[in-house]
Amino acid sequence: MSLSHFKVSNFRNISTADIRPSNNLNLIHGSNGSGKTSLLESIYYLSRVSSFKTTRPLQLIKRGEERFTLFGEISTDEGTIPIGLQRSSSELQMRVAGNNANSISEVASQIPLLIINPDSHELLEQGPTQRRQFIDWGVFHVEHSFYPIWSRYKRALKQRNAALRSGDSKSASVWNSELVSCANEIDRQRINYIDRLKPLLPEFAAPLVGSETLELSYQPGWDKSEAYSEQLERSLVRDSELGHTRYGPHRADLIIKMGGQRVQTHISRGQQKLLVCALRMAQVQLLAESTDKRSLLLIDDLPAELDRYHRDELMKRLANLPAQLFISAIEPELLNSSYWESYSVFHVEHGSVEEVV
Repeated sequence: MSLSHFKVSNFRNISTADIRPSNNLNLIHGSNGSGKTSLLESIYYLSRVSSFKTTRPLQLIKRGEERFTLFGEISTDEGTIPIGLQRSSSELQMRVAGNNANSISEVASQIPLLIINPDSHELLEQGPTQRRQFIDWGVFHVEHSFYPIWSRYKRALKQRNAALRSGDSKSASVWNSELVSCANEIDRQRINYIDRLKPLLPEFAAPLVGSETLELSYQPGWDKSEAYSEQLERSLVRDSELGHTRYGPHRADLIIKMGGQRVQTHISRGQQKLLVCALRMAQVQLLAESTDKRSLLLIDDLPAELDRYHRDELMKRLANLPAQLFISAIEPELLNSSYWESYSVFHVEHGSVEEVV
């Protein structure tokens, strides 16, 4: 799988761009503020129908324009899948293979996409939300039943919380059985994914962050010493006082340690970036082994915070990854592209994107 054709109009500072990326490596270079990150963000939006920079989609529409439009062609062994998105102030239109898409998940399932950018250290440093998203991206693309179960869980959680806020404990308890049914399956699939990811990590982590033991420990969001159903019942009074459900998969976390210590405080910012790279590469590898799908991996400003040795080691590992790569840099000569037989280079200046031949 690869993004073989991509068109964007009126997105951020990009008026129009029409590129045919390499199946392997795509280097994107330009000065600060030229639009490199905007190009990556538009590709990200085509896959995720969201931005990694803002939660306000109207900020993505080029100033003075009414809407932005994205179009991509995904090449697979079975053929080409066209995907189109158009966002205005009042409407989002999504099409996949010529048909209207009814959900974001229908679009997201077409392009397994991951990003590494200057904020990626937040996966390690911030609260558990990003680490849950880390796990769930993998489970979503590997286990087809995950998204429907997770959607059921979120609906039941929303109903239970609404009943808690209204002081209706009896109605809140009605949703316990649905929460328990979904939670146990979500827990099983998440644990299975982490267990399959762990053996892949040393191959990617050791050359980048050293040979210290790397530990991943999944915390499900409730005390497994008792049944989740019992914990929901026992916490009903306190949940009612607070107006929300305190326990469940929506409170899960992934504890990451190196050398027995949490990585938040144990390693430097540069090492955190390299560890996130290792985690993402392991995810790409696991997806390929599980589904035969290649991922699309975006890396914004790869050289930042990395010395020459680690830049080269990272590029070497990326070259053997079952993924299509889009890597941005102010100075592409800092990146060793000799590990690829062929690749494409795009220059971005004032929102204009041109392939360098």
